[in-house]
Amino acid sequence: MNKQNPFSTIRLPRNQYFYIITGILVLIIPALFINLGMMRLINDESIRALVALEMKLSGDYVTPTLGGEFYFRKPPLYNWLLVLFFRITGDYSEWTTRLPNVLFLIVYCFTLFYIFKSRYGIRKGFLVAMLFLVSGRVILYESMFGLIDITFSWLIFANLIIIYTFYHRKKYFLLFSLSYSITGITFLLKGLPPVVFQGITLLVAAFSERNFRALFSWKHIVGALPFFLITGSYYYAYYKVNPGEFPELISTLVLESTDKSAIAFTLWESLANVFQYSFKILYSFVPGTFVVLLFIRSKPFEIIKDDPFLQYLTRVFIFNIIIYLISPVTYMRYVLMLVPILFIIFIEYYEWHKKERTWQIKLLDILFIITCFIFLVSMPVFASLKITGFVDFAWLKASVLLILMIVSIALLIRKTHYRLELLIISILLMRIGFNWFILPSRVHNHWEIKGKDQVIEVSQKTKDMPMYQYRIATHEHATLTPPLLYYATAARQDIIREVMNTEKEGYYLIYDPDSVYTGRCIYTIQNRPDVTLCVIKIMN
Repeated sequence: MNKQNPFSTIRLPRNQYFYIITGILVLIIPALFINLGMMRLINDESIRALVALEMKLSGDYVTPTLGGEFYFRKPPLYNWLLVLFFRITGDYSEWTTRLPNVLFLIVYCFTLFYIFKSRYGIRKGFLVAMLFLVSGRVILYESMFGLIDITFSWLIFANLIIIYTFYHRKKYFLLFSLSYSITGITFLLKGLPPVVFQGITLLVAAFSERNFRALFSWKHIVGALPFFLITGSYYYAYYKVNPGEFPELISTLVLESTDKSAIAFTLWESLANVFQYSFKILYSFVPGTFVVLLFIRSKPFEIIKDDPFLQYLTRVFIFNIIIYLISPVTYMRYVLMLVPILFIIFIEYYEWHKKERTWQIKLLDILFIITCFIFLVSMPVFASLKITGFVDFAWLKASVLLILMIVSIALLIRKTHYRLELLIISILLMRIGFNWFILPSRVHNHWEIKGKDQVIEVSQKTKDMPMYQYRIATHEHATLTPPLLYYATAARQDIIREVMNTEKEGYYLIYDPDSVYTGRCIYTIQNRPDVTLCVIKIMN
């Protein structure tokens, strides 16, 4: 393993390299936090937030509900985490719902740095962490929303390392007890998927260490008990509180994991997805996935053949990714625990090709420079667009980013040994520009913001009586979208339940395509671009 001085190949004076790294760390804060709470909640994050809010309002932390109805699709651990942030901040805004995700992203990056630094040196550890942070899918999506996947992936990745470390050291009881504890925790985040990860990764570790006997030892049996203790404690509590709903909870938990897998699709659909999903991974996680270019006319496994740790990670990647390659209903966020493996391989190959001065490295350098010039040109374009004309100090912000981008590109062209670090700086500057210009343009005069403002205003004006959603069984748009339902619940601090009649006194949200209630409509809410809900008041 490479444990040489991490600065041994640096041609810049060490203090100059320190400035580059400091610049990256400083830029991370505005890149991740500027306008974090500006965009309206999307469906998935509003569902997580609404379930958490209803737990807080009801005082029932065992039974997840959505609109007062039983919610079976996800276990409650992430909801508990959101409740904690709600209580600490006393706030229910988009900022608060997204803050845990961003904090865990930072923790994930630090974990990557720590793990790879200990084996490959400070610079490579830092580059793996930063390539993950600035990869396309993470920097332009996962870091912007309050979803489960970053937290889940961090724990799964940590578990992959724990399994290898203690299997290699033959500390089997510690291996099984720790890894099954993490599997139990991640089960309460996402259900069955971590069990599959656990099984596959233990088999990979056993093969890598040429030792399957440990899998059949008493230490494995006893070490697995924390998983059953963690998961069993919650589901026993759920059964005691809701015995009649327990069968549906279990069946939905299984269905949630299997209806997106290859089991639910034909062989042809699964095979077609292998190519589609592979391509999506390559473009979703650039620049780290440029590793495929470095495989061309080279020996793919030459560099890792003498590194047992990289061999293990490569096998973990291959055998776990197969599940997603053959499952047509999968998303990029499902593999966030695996892509850092590609990034360390990319760095190892990048360093080798750079040393050999191959044509692949020349091609990558050209791609990096072109990418940075595109970012450079985009800054004044952002400031001059009509849709961004309302942004305060637009040209001042664009000028600052433009100057910093010019400096970054100049260094990138001149300092060839640190092009990856300088590319990372350029991507972070691009994200800051995205925060300043694109995010405001997405919400300016958008129907979703109109609907949000309307539902908050109506909710605050109708706190004197309960509010219900009147469901029309034949119409899928008869009730509030999850984001609007969350805003209404947060504004009222009361659960808004669905009903099939108007027998109770209170306010009713009603979809009225036949104008039955139009004359009684006291407020309207833009629920979707072409759907408006009426609010009527029923007094008995």
